[in-house]
Amino acid sequence: MTSTETVSPRPADTSQGDDFSRAILNILEDTRDERERQGESQRAVLNILEDIDTDRVLLESAQKALLNILEDFDVERRKVDSANLDLLAVNEAMRTFVAVAAHDLRSPLASMVGFSSLLTENCRR
Repeated sequence: MTSTETVSPRPADTSQGDDFSRAILNILEDTRDERERQGESQRAVLNILEDIDTDRVLLESAQKALLNILEDFDVERRKVDSANLDLLAVNEAMRTFVAVAAHDLRSPLASMVGFSSLLTENCRR
């Protein structure tokens, strides 16, 4: 090349450079969009983790409440068992009393029935 010849940009080179610039800008924009999507995904995951933690706390609270209810049921069951034992003792005492009373009343009643039979027979004669 001579000194009078200068390199002038070719129109094809300029359009190719513009294409490269647009491609790089598109890549940068896609990268920015991808980062935004990743940020949104990270925020969504963090929200899910917070929800899981909240649910865990609620479940632990419900579990404690259920354990308290079970303890209350156990206390009440023991009271019912104790009351049943008391009722069995009272029932046995009542049976014994009725048996003794029936025996004690049977002997005098048998005597009365016998004497009343004799009186009835004597009155008929």
